[in-house]
Amino acid sequence: MNIVKLSVILLIELILQSTVFQFFNLSGRYPDLLLISLICFSILLGRKQSYTLGFVIGLLGDILYGDFIGLYALSFLLTAFITSVMSENMFKDSLLAPISVFPIGVIINHGARVLILYLIGNHISIINYLKFFNLTYWVINFMALLLIYPLSLRWIRNSH
Repeated sequence: MNIVKLSVILLIELILQSTVFQFFNLSGRYPDLLLISLICFSILLGRKQSYTLGFVIGLLGDILYGDFIGLYALSFLLTAFITSVMSENMFKDSLLAPISVFPIGVIINHGARVLILYLIGNHISIINYLKFFNLTYWVINFMALLLIYPLSLRWIRNSH
């Protein structure tokens, strides 16, 4: 795997997600490219590389979006860990792998963030937080997942 190319791809996704997608969205929802990519690469790369990837993506998220360093890094690291463990025995060529793992990854990622915020005393309304995950969120992200996973699979195969 070419780490430089992967870093460039993730940097482009991060820039798109934090700039362009803010203006071009559907009912305030846009694809969570970083989370989708993390889950795709966690399925395809396995444990060790996905931990590093999760931490790095999370750290970049902390720098751009976070109020403090560590929230996104921990949640993305945990997401990478669990999704890579869950997908170890899955058939990676099938779209069933990312489709089945993605909802769990979303719950783990956002659940970890809510838990960390709660533990540091930043109480948020769970009901308002859950309203974000409406049908539009899931449709947009599953559509993006169905585009990104085959591209990721092809890229991983070509780089080996």
